[in-house]
Amino acid sequence: MVATLGSLLSPRSRTQPIGPAPDPERDRLVDDIRSLNPTATRDFLAEFRPAALRLYLAHLAATRDEPRGPGAVWVRPADTPAIVTRAARE
Repeated sequence: MVATLGSLLSPRSRTQPIGPAPDPERDRLVDDIRSLNPTATRDFLAEFRPAALRLYLAHLAATRDEPRGPGAVWVRPADTPAIVTRAARE
C-alpha cells in the first residue's frame, strides 16, 4: 500500500503552514513584559530567545521598582555584552 503525503497530513496542516509549537513559558514572559512595557509588540518579542526575554523582564522590573536616580542599580550579567545592536528586517 502506498500512502501519499497528503493523506498523512491533518486537514489543518494541508491548509495552514506549521508554526512553532506553543511555548507556555515564552507566552508568560511576553505577557509579563507587555504588562510593564505595552509598546513592545508580540511580533517583536517573538524574535528573542526565552533567556533574553527573562533578562529584559528582570531589567523592566528593576526599573519599575526603583526609578532612575542614585538609588537605582542595575547590574548587567557578566555573560551579556554591554552594547547590542539589531538590524531591521527588510
